[in-house]
Amino acid sequence: MPHWPIDLLIIAFAALMILRYRNRVRELAKAQAAVKERDERLKLALGASHDGYWDFDLSRDVIYRSAVDMDQGLVVERTFTSIEFKHRIHRDDVQKFETALARHLSGKDRYFEVEFRMLDAGERMRFVAVRGATVERSTDGRALRVAGTFRDISSMRNAQRLSRIAEEVIESMQEAVAVTNASHEFVMINPSFEAISGFKVDEILGQSSALMNSDRHDPDFYRRLRNTLEQTGQWQGEIWQRRKNGEERLLALRTNRVELDQNGERLYVSVLADITERRHDERRLQRLASHDGLTGVSSRNHFMQQLDQLLEKSTPSDGVLGVLEIDLDRLKHVNETLGHDAGDELLQAVALRLEACLSSGDLLARLGSDEFAIAPIAARDLETLIWYAQFLISAFGEPFPLRGRQIAITPSIGISLWPEHGWDARHLVNAADSAMYEAKGEGRNTFRIYSPARNQAIRDRLELERRVRLAVERNEFLLLYQPRFSLAKQRITGFEALLRWRHPERGLVSPDEFIGILEETGLVVPVGRWVLSEALAQVREWRARGHRDVSVSVNVSQRQIRDGTLQQFIAILLNEMGVRGDALEIEITESELMDDPDSAIAQLDELHRLGLRIAIDDFGTGYSSLSHLRRLPIDILKVDKAFVADLPGDSDSGVIIETIFGMARTLGLCVVAEGVETEPQARFLNNLGIDEIQGFWFSRAITAENCLPLLEGKGVRHATLRSVGGAG
Repeated sequence: MPHWPIDLLIIAFAALMILRYRNRVRELAKAQAAVKERDERLKLALGASHDGYWDFDLSRDVIYRSAVDMDQGLVVERTFTSIEFKHRIHRDDVQKFETALARHLSGKDRYFEVEFRMLDAGERMRFVAVRGATVERSTDGRALRVAGTFRDISSMRNAQRLSRIAEEVIESMQEAVAVTNASHEFVMINPSFEAISGFKVDEILGQSSALMNSDRHDPDFYRRLRNTLEQTGQWQGEIWQRRKNGEERLLALRTNRVELDQNGERLYVSVLADITERRHDERRLQRLASHDGLTGVSSRNHFMQQLDQLLEKSTPSDGVLGVLEIDLDRLKHVNETLGHDAGDELLQAVALRLEACLSSGDLLARLGSDEFAIAPIAARDLETLIWYAQFLISAFGEPFPLRGRQIAITPSIGISLWPEHGWDARHLVNAADSAMYEAKGEGRNTFRIYSPARNQAIRDRLELERRVRLAVERNEFLLLYQPRFSLAKQRITGFEALLRWRHPERGLVSPDEFIGILEETGLVVPVGRWVLSEALAQVREWRARGHRDVSVSVNVSQRQIRDGTLQQFIAILLNEMGVRGDALEIEITESELMDDPDSAIAQLDELHRLGLRIAIDDFGTGYSSLSHLRRLPIDILKVDKAFVADLPGDSDSGVIIETIFGMARTLGLCVVAEGVETEPQARFLNNLGIDEIQGFWFSRAITAENCLPLLEGKGVRHATLRSVGGAG
């Protein structure tokens, strides 16, 4: 049998196989193209959705993941074992991942969904959201493969985190926060805004912000505000807003525009703070700074500023401009007797009375303590200013009712003139101050116009006051003693302690120059205590040397008595020094005694109970009545030297002294004549029966060392005094 049929059959078979191979190749190429197209579609789908694909083959324990690298445009594939994959999960999220997977595999959850943190290919910790389901099961229903998608949600989670933080911050802010849309309708508010507005969230959302507009702003204000927001995207300032209850509050508002997306949607975020109370406090503080807190009139600084502003606008052709400084006479007396609260009430009443004296535009201020100042704008000539000063003095003619009493207060007024006495407020006020002190020195309840020459005298007094204070600090004071001689007993009965100042340059200074300053400054109290201590120490020494009946007298002022500690201080001194109360006599002038007799009687009673003798000094110069004298616990009347000076020639003085002596005898009082400088005076007084004399004729004031020889009868006038005594 020939071979060609077989060859033909082989060729035909080979041709068939080649054809089938070609078809297979074409099918494979087609399949590969389809796979490539599918992969490309998957790549596009994953890239567009920013998702990745994962496939977990449970039987092989292999996890396959595929995702698009957006930077390179490539599909990145990775394969892990389940252990390797878990190692890449954040340790705090492993349990959450395993629990979610177990619930799905067990059939409790239809889908496997979980968010967790894991390391990406760059070893950065990222938030991942995974979603999937079982895609293959065994014949017995056991899950073999789970597949699904995953997405990197780190940006979203960070945005959520920042959003949450922002929400918490806004919710907890003390400032009110409101968000409105482009139509200025509320879309969000925080709790502080609810508190500041009175509106709850559900009451205000969707409402126009005009709901809170205040009538304090006109419609143009709000139009301008919105135009500014439209043009600049921001507005900041203070604005009145109406609360739900109608109350209006002043708010500090800051609004900024926020562009949400490229479509141009915009919101306005406003931060508000209620500054109503703060502005009120600021205005109150400004008023306190510009006004006197007690009286309500302008303060010194504010007055000076106002006056300077007025002077800047004035020209000499406008006429003079006067400044009147008003000091209240004896206000200290009110403070010391009725208390500082009463003094404050009196200052308030004075301010009201002064305000009633003002014309429109006049300036009034309290400069401090008991001093006021007025700049009468309408009074532009000297004659009118003088009339105005007299008008003010007459306005004080009516007493001030104070706590059931009628208190009489008078003013001392100093006047300065612009431009003659100064071009600015400071110089004018200083000049008026100097003139005011001159008015006080002239007897008070009057006025004086500034004079440079008189101002120098005031400066000298201020320098003297400064020097007196230094004298107190440096212990420059000393005591001299002037003896008191009994005409009947022909011996010295005591000494009056007289204060002197050992001035480093001037030598001994008379008390007439500095006692007034001690009184005004209150230094009389500590200096007076020193005088009492020195005098008692000295009389103790004299008594220790055998002169057991000798005493020392000390002048005290009303201020020392009003201090309230005089009796206690003297009691302690007597006890510490071991001397009896009769070693000390207290002298107080008649005029001071009559200023407040009821109080003086109470204080002097306490001193009398210590055994002290009380003397009225300068008797006859005051206005004491017999009824007061009968009530006062006094032992001695000291006739003022003014009645002795013209003896024996002046019959009127003789009659006065005789009358005083007769009254004293009736009241059982000792009478001492002061200022006896001649023998005829001494003889006349002796013939009247006057108990004791004191003056230069017997002895000037001497130092303590020279007192003992006089006590022992070695004085130069001893014999003459015997003859005077014998003439009686």
